[in-house]
Amino acid sequence: MAPKEEWTLHRPRNAPILNPYIDYIEKVLKALEAGLGDKNAQSLTPGELVKKGGERPGDSALQEQYDLNLEQIQGYQDDWHALDDQIGFIASFAAEDANTVSREFEELRDTAVEISSAVPDDPTTARQIDAVNALDNAVGVAYEAILRAYAKLEGKSTEVPAQNWSGSGGAAPYVPGITDTGSAYSNDSPQPIGEGEKAQVQEMYEYLLEKGFTPAQAAGILGNLQVESGFDTGAYNPGEGAIGLAQWLGGRRENLEAFAASNGKSVTDWKTQIDFMVHELKGSESGAMSRLKSTTSAGEAAAVFDQYYERSSGEARGQRIANAESIASSMAGRSTDSSVLA
Repeated sequence: MAPKEEWTLHRPRNAPILNPYIDYIEKVLKALEAGLGDKNAQSLTPGELVKKGGERPGDSALQEQYDLNLEQIQGYQDDWHALDDQIGFIASFAAEDANTVSREFEELRDTAVEISSAVPDDPTTARQIDAVNALDNAVGVAYEAILRAYAKLEGKSTEVPAQNWSGSGGAAPYVPGITDTGSAYSNDSPQPIGEGEKAQVQEMYEYLLEKGFTPAQAAGILGNLQVESGFDTGAYNPGEGAIGLAQWLGGRRENLEAFAASNGKSVTDWKTQIDFMVHELKGSESGAMSRLKSTTSAGEAAAVFDQYYERSSGEARGQRIANAESIASSMAGRSTDSSVLA
């Protein structure tokens, strides 16, 4: 790494949405820079980086103070989560290929300085959101370059398999246009649906098509629900208190129960649970919906639904993808629609 030069990110005057993000990314980048000082960074962990970032604005404050809509709020919060994931990966990979990390870090730092410097004082809300998106995209570029280097280091022609991504055994985040779901998670076999469950799977699949999902997206969703609950609407995890097809817990479980009650339905009714899932995707989970709607294959849809809607640890992502592809294949045998496996 070149000798350190003093640098800071510009904070435009009267930019209450943008500046907390700039504060956060600057603290994290400076911590990463310090950890990379000897091109080794073995003592640096993603958790330590995140702790250095400080507080982030909550959804209610963003909506009440800045009159943002739900889609803008979700996108803003998604940028924060993406920053955590991607910076964490960069940190964990630093000890493996410090030269690549150092080079990409320097480019990321310089880009962040340029983006923040280009924002004028008293920027509009839209200009602030655009700058947050630009900073998040810059982190994503560095992350993807390092992910490719990691794959090359591991001697693989595609991206890193789930079991090799980090010390915790979690899956590498799905990267649109880069991650090859057919090979990056190829070690898993689909779980059998089981006698008596096949008809219900087809009903849910057809119901999802009625809701506007493509055949591939419907299969991707169902591949996740198979892992989450085995398609048992009464599935219950006593350790977390999670229930239902998607294993909703906490406030989301309470919202499901309220949704069912308001519609005069049982909370274990499968259509009610699917309706609630769609309700979330059109509202509080609209960020996940926009990503899901951009997918074109069952494996891609399964990976996106896992990462952005289920938000699991990623350890079973390969299973979810295998399940989705199996369901897509099965449904294709019952349909003339060639897009099922698209």
